[in-house]
Amino acid sequence: MHLSVITELSQVAEARLSDWEEFLVELATKSGTEFNQATATLSNALDDLREQRATERWQRRHLRVGSRLDGMVALEGLLDPESGETVITALSGLLDRERRSGSDHQDRRNPGQRRADALTDICRSHLEGGEPSIINGERPHLSVLVDLETLEGRAGGRAEFGHTGTVITPEGARRLACDASISRIITSGESQPLDVGRSTRTIPVGIRRAVVARDRSCRWPGCGRPHQWCDVHHLIHWVEGGETKLENLILTCRPHHRYLHEAGYRITGPVGNPTFLTPNGTPIRAP
Repeated sequence: MHLSVITELSQVAEARLSDWEEFLVELATKSGTEFNQATATLSNALDDLREQRATERWQRRHLRVGSRLDGMVALEGLLDPESGETVITALSGLLDRERRSGSDHQDRRNPGQRRADALTDICRSHLEGGEPSIINGERPHLSVLVDLETLEGRAGGRAEFGHTGTVITPEGARRLACDASISRIITSGESQPLDVGRSTRTIPVGIRRAVVARDRSCRWPGCGRPHQWCDVHHLIHWVEGGETKLENLILTCRPHHRYLHEAGYRITGPVGNPTFLTPNGTPIRAP
């Protein structure tokens, strides 16, 4: 790797490299950030076309996003240095904030998973609190098409993302429905819409604020992720008759919310003193 970079440098301004021979020998012994910074500095000093090359790098930027056959979404791209620094800074800021909050001591995610979740949270925050463009009169949000049978735990229902059509699990749909705006669509055969009801927010703004004021952060033992990274979870799901009131709502961060719906974890006891249980029924204790 070092040799290829140094060779590329020699091709940038070969006639002038005789003055830098000792520096290049020393450069070969460096590693990591030191090597990258030193080569960038030298390249910039030697390259008379550095402004043109900077423009060329910027023009090469691209991002491709698409669904795969297994439902995963693949991202592939290349960013110019300024854009890349912006993305890295945003991701690092969110990850550093999480570390400072002390919420990562029980974190079982690997670094790649944490970065993926951070990128998702940045996009989610933009959709929920920023000023995204209006599409067909509405702010763009995550859209899921779910049949009532799916929400009620019955077989044969549909659950899929509205944009990509990717099928999701019934419990995943129930998790997303915990803290969402629900629009009723009544259909006839072959899913022909007959009536579209008014949007009804499962968690009204006032109640969500009350839950945040009470819980402050994720209630999972030892977690403490701030409320900005949390969903409001129904102890008894609303489709099963659970009411949308403080006594039936609890704040959980998104990774732990997923545990409660898709990994077999559960909560017992009153919301004021809940007990979190593993799939085998063992209580979870804060470290």
